[in-house]
Amino acid sequence: MPPKVLIVDDEPHMVRLASYILEKAGYEVCQANGGHEALACLEADGADLVLCDITMPDMDGFEIVRAIRANPRWQHLPVIMLTARGQEGDLARAVEVGADGYLTKPFSSSQVVSEVRRHLG
Repeated sequence: MPPKVLIVDDEPHMVRLASYILEKAGYEVCQANGGHEALACLEADGADLVLCDITMPDMDGFEIVRAIRANPRWQHLPVIMLTARGQEGDLARAVEVGADGYLTKPFSSSQVVSEVRRHLG
């Protein structure tokens, strides 16, 4: 069974694009439109890695990473931030809350696949 990647983003076109890239690379993909839905997906179906936007209406990506790190079952789950926010302060905050990687939009297919592979081995 291929590794499962949970994509969390409130922009449907970004979810479709990232899903297409990862499915083509052989990953199973599940999708969430926000933080609460993402945590429910992890609870119900699990995942091997999370790709998470920062700016979303219900919970921001930093809050999602904190919630993941606070749960003993998920504390070692790789989380990669995938965001249009490329400022140094955002990257520092992502590292501070426990994100494992950081990709900025726009991104190339090879960047996404390479980063996911790096964290899944």
